[in-house]
Amino acid sequence: MEKINSLDIGFAFVVPATVREMLDAVGKVGKPALPSLKMLYCGGSHMPAEDKLGAVANLTPYFSHCFSTTTTGTVSILTGADLLAHPGTEGRILPSVRAEIVDPDGNVLAPGEIGALRVRSPGAVDSIYKDRDRASGDRIRDGWGYTGDLGLIDADGFLTIKGRTSDMIIRGGANVYPAEIESVLSTLAGVQEVAVTGFATRTLGEEIAVFVVADPGVTEAMLVAHCRTKLPPDKRPRRFVFIDALPRNTSGKVLKLDLRKMIEAEASSTP
Repeated sequence: MEKINSLDIGFAFVVPATVREMLDAVGKVGKPALPSLKMLYCGGSHMPAEDKLGAVANLTPYFSHCFSTTTTGTVSILTGADLLAHPGTEGRILPSVRAEIVDPDGNVLAPGEIGALRVRSPGAVDSIYKDRDRASGDRIRDGWGYTGDLGLIDADGFLTIKGRTSDMIIRGGANVYPAEIESVLSTLAGVQEVAVTGFATRTLGEEIAVFVVADPGVTEAMLVAHCRTKLPPDKRPRRFVFIDALPRNTSGKVLKLDLRKMIEAEASSTP
């Protein structure tokens, strides 16, 4: 941040993990720590609402968060008054983009219903190299780019991502969206980062595990109690794992497959 200010940089693109580090460094100063910036543009992975609001309050009022994919380009942007009013969303869908939420049969869902996101956009790719698409996402079908994300579009046109189609947990036949649990746990004081994943069980098919990066004073009992007051029984995690740092790729996205492998390897080794 010192270099941004010393060089009088006006634009910077960062991933959410970098914003989190910036916020940890400056604290709640209540004034811009990056006064030279005319735009702090953020994207690449999920970002908690409190970090978005913190960036506006403590880094620069010219903060924007975008939702983009390699298949479709930028889909939505959250900035200005929209960010203050709807920090838990990915923002307004761009005027040049057509986005829909659909069920597994391709039927368009009503506003507020959760389903698969598909997009038509000037920035979308025409095809995927050697047709290496996947059933869970990164597909081009009939001119639509299927991003592999679960989400909803509300009546005002704001997009909210609930997770990846491959991340959805099916517990005893009920669909559980990790983002909902992550959002609840992130509001507990002392919790720095949280990631939710499913893991295979014999009884219910999948169970819910939570990986938590937290301050030393946070205990499993505190997490359990918080979930009991904020979540219905079928969405309450059954395993809590404290971890020093969440595994991420170069874009800052949490590697949930690695977390799932970790919990399942531990379960298989338990007598």
